[in-house]
Amino acid sequence: LYLGLTGHRLRGVDVKLAGIATHYVPSTKIDNLTDELLNSNGSDIENILNSYEEKTPSEFSLAQHTDKIDKYFSATSVEEIVDRLEKDGGEWAKGVVETLRKMSPTSLKVTHKAINRGRNLDLAECLKMELRLARAALDKTSDFYEGVRALLIDKDQNAVWNPRTIELVKEDYIEARFKNIAPEEELKI
Repeated sequence: LYLGLTGHRLRGVDVKLAGIATHYVPSTKIDNLTDELLNSNGSDIENILNSYEEKTPSEFSLAQHTDKIDKYFSATSVEEIVDRLEKDGGEWAKGVVETLRKMSPTSLKVTHKAINRGRNLDLAECLKMELRLARAALDKTSDFYEGVRALLIDKDQNAVWNPRTIELVKEDYIEARFKNIAPEEELKI
């Protein structure tokens, strides 16, 4: 949830340490690994990956914050997450609040709900939900266009979200983002 709401990116070895990747191969070895994989018969992929993998450093880059991430981001709402972070008062927590306050309040609430719902769905249902959310994001009432303007067009990094705060986002608007679409437009899996 922390990664989804803050946009924090995992790079390199962190992807493995987070349990997302199975192997860590330094970028200097990627070309050779790619060549060997492309020339393999497919039955020896695990052995090839193992031969290129390097011992990973022992500490995850977010290790010093994982207890706080778990504690604060287990909240049942975005408002509660922000409240917990603000009560912490430490530099890391202040930085996270600052990051969250720059994000679209609507997108934060949609993301929070999507990640929590997705925990109980299989991959096919998650992909269907993602399509519905992507379609809703392109609706004229969404903040998507304002985000594109602020980041890519004017590049002023000063988005004016509507509504401006998470407290003003209406739950029925968020819930509408998740509604089923016409059967013929639904993702076919």
